[in-house]
Amino acid sequence: MTPKPIQVLIICAAGMSSSLLIDAIEKAGSEAGYSLNVITYHSIGSAYWNFEKHSVDVVLVAPQIRFLRRGIEKLASPHGIPVVVIEPTSYGMADGESLLQQIMNAINEK
Repeated sequence: MTPKPIQVLIICAAGMSSSLLIDAIEKAGSEAGYSLNVITYHSIGSAYWNFEKHSVDVVLVAPQIRFLRRGIEKLASPHGIPVVVIEPTSYGMADGESLLQQIMNAINEK
């Protein structure tokens, strides 16, 4: 039986670099033997994300909108979903291995 993919939600400012992050995370995950399903959502709508209906394993918040973390946590924490601000260097370099490490750390800590 194939393990369930890790569901990752990235909350970003405008979606300009999201595809780079998705590619980097999925590549690093694949190389490490993980199956990941990474989706993005814009910051404007983050207050309306329904975590009960659209559950994820972890939420990554782009560093330029880190000020939204607390509001997102209020929505996600009742469902046991960790919310992590992406390290600025990992974000800027689209460092898939570092991003994967943040994801795995968040999941293992919950």
